[in-house]
Amino acid sequence: MLKVLIVFSLVCLLVIGVCLYTVESGKKQVTMTMQWVPSSWSIVGKPTVSIEQIEQVLAWCHAPTMGVGPALYAGGVDAGIDPVFPLAFFLHESSCGNAGAARQTHSLGNIICTAGYACIGRFRAYGSWEASVDDWYRLLKQEYVARGLVTVDQIIPVYAPASENNVQAYICAIKSAVKTWRNGQVAVQGGC
Repeated sequence: MLKVLIVFSLVCLLVIGVCLYTVESGKKQVTMTMQWVPSSWSIVGKPTVSIEQIEQVLAWCHAPTMGVGPALYAGGVDAGIDPVFPLAFFLHESSCGNAGAARQTHSLGNIICTAGYACIGRFRAYGSWEASVDDWYRLLKQEYVARGLVTVDQIIPVYAPASENNVQAYICAIKSAVKTWRNGQVAVQGGC
């Protein structure tokens, strides 16, 4: 029976990412806790951070986007994308809106300009941070998730290609931030 539960736990771990099972064996009680598996870096899913955590991260960043946490959270719920990921992209792309073009474009992820968008330089520009959040979710859902690109390792080489970025460093930065925030911490130290 214990072997069946272990196998079932491993299957849950692969599918869901987190499983908690308590197995009683006679007088002994064995608790198995499965944590987030690094190979399961899918952006698709329910929120793994709260609005309060998002706002704490934005405060830690000294972001000009304080108060955008509810929009970031709600947009993720609506799109079926965990809001921890756009927050990590935001940190990596512009230090949460404090650096680079994002200060003028109000762009969450420095999305390259395309027809139909107002642009500043080579990036899409928005009238508000909330509009940028909506566009980021729309882009990821329509251009990445719809094509089967759902993990950080699949998305980054297309989103931030090697011709412009160090892809492995970008992936590492996103995963490091996500892992930090999922562990209930705020300050990202870097590293994978």
